[in-house]
Amino acid sequence: MLAWTAGHAAGLGIDPARIAVAGHSAGANLAAAVALRARDQQGPPIRFQLLNQPILDEREQTWSAVNFTDTPWNTRSQVGAAWRHYLDSVPATPYAAPTRVEDLSGLPAAYIGTAEFDPNRDEDIA
Repeated sequence: MLAWTAGHAAGLGIDPARIAVAGHSAGANLAAAVALRARDQQGPPIRFQLLNQPILDEREQTWSAVNFTDTPWNTRSQVGAAWRHYLDSVPATPYAAPTRVEDLSGLPAAYIGTAEFDPNRDEDIA
């Protein structure tokens, strides 16, 4: 979709040098993965990432992941279920779990929003 959008920028009336990706929760994970792949495979440039309460680390070992098990909006069991559906039995790669990326250089600026009592809070801050 990124390559298509950049390739059709003129017809869409957008500037291909100002493309952003965005998402919420699992969608934010996918947006981060798109930014990583665009960087690593010299894809169309992405100018900005808007990641709202992203799910970024399937290991679920941060303090918030361990302690915020039954919070009002998002629970540890919901996060675990999302990872099981996403990964099935395939080991996580940095494209699937962006916190596994060691080199963040060359990535577009990102705004990462999180919530105080979200199991993903600490991984989002990290």
